[in-house]
Amino acid sequence: MSIVNKFKKILIGYKSSSEDYVEYLRSIGVSVGQNVEIFRPFNTTIDTQNPHLLTIGNDVQIT
Repeated sequence: MSIVNKFKKILIGYKSSSEDYVEYLRSIGVSVGQNVEIFRPFNTTIDTQNPHLLTIGNDVQIT
């Protein structure tokens, strides 16, 4: 991980990259498939009040 990416992760948190956001969603209980890409994670909001009700399939691109 480059210094710029580490700095972004410190400032922005889990929405600093698509991989970080997907990892966060999985950690709170959202069922997320393989090859999921969130193109603008900082501007994307996924309602996680009931994470057990949310499923994101395989090979999904969220724009």
